[in-house]
Amino acid sequence: MAAMTKQERRKEKIGRIFIVLFFLVFAGVGGGLLYPMGIRPIARTIDAEGWPAVPCRIVSAEVKSHSDSDGTTYSIEITYEYQFEGRSYQCDRYDFIGGSSSGYKGKERIVEGYKTAASPQCFVNPKNPAEAVLKRGWHAALLFALFPLPFLAVGVGGLYFSLRRTKTGRKAEAAKWLPKGQSQPSMTMLHGWDREALPVTLKSKSRWARLAGSIIFAAFWNGIVSVFVMIAVKGWRSGEGSWFLTLFLIPFVVIGMVMIGSIFYYFLALFNPRATVTLSSATVPLGGGGELQ
Repeated sequence: MAAMTKQERRKEKIGRIFIVLFFLVFAGVGGGLLYPMGIRPIARTIDAEGWPAVPCRIVSAEVKSHSDSDGTTYSIEITYEYQFEGRSYQCDRYDFIGGSSSGYKGKERIVEGYKTAASPQCFVNPKNPAEAVLKRGWHAALLFALFPLPFLAVGVGGLYFSLRRTKTGRKAEAAKWLPKGQSQPSMTMLHGWDREALPVTLKSKSRWARLAGSIIFAAFWNGIVSVFVMIAVKGWRSGEGSWFLTLFLIPFVVIGMVMIGSIFYYFLALFNPRATVTLSSATVPLGGGGELQ
């Protein structure tokens, strides 16, 4: 029986290590992508609000395609020249997000707009005139800056609850049976029945808190995922859908549906009867007895 107990504890320990590593990967991916994809573009966008507008000349403008095994994506490639404080500069930055994505027609309209613009302008960094941008301010593309947040939220949240459960362990679970203010049973209680021991009452946790928590987390998760789902749907409607983005979003959509289901689960649980268990004594020694109501 002792060998069986050790084997079960070993399996439980391995399972917890696996869970911690699983959430650690999520946290690492989210944390690693948060700065380059989120914090840096948003910070530079805010900083560019104070950059002066300068007339520029479009040297070249095209929609560049990038093909690989996952499909074809497109990026805006615009090169422009401008003058600042008597010196000439050349830059090719359209916005601070960069990269490529599905959807050709929208990018084509932007490129054609700059090709035919009578007086295009760019925004120059006065501290570093060699740095400029065509598109500043808040726009839909900045929503990609939120992409790492679901990974980071799942990873950090999972790590917190996993490590918290590991730290508390079985002793913390047993301590729930003790009266408030008492951390562990005394030696007198362990070796002999304490007839003056106070009774202990167990009640279920607040169901409203669970419902509120599930609503907030589901709204946060699905709000972010829905942005990328709309982008994927728009790409398929225009005939330029990306299989990579679609397949990538499937697990996130499934998790979001499970969260929505948890809202209905906790809502229906509000109408379930609530059990209250009262034990005549907080500690029952070996061979002793107690009254349970």
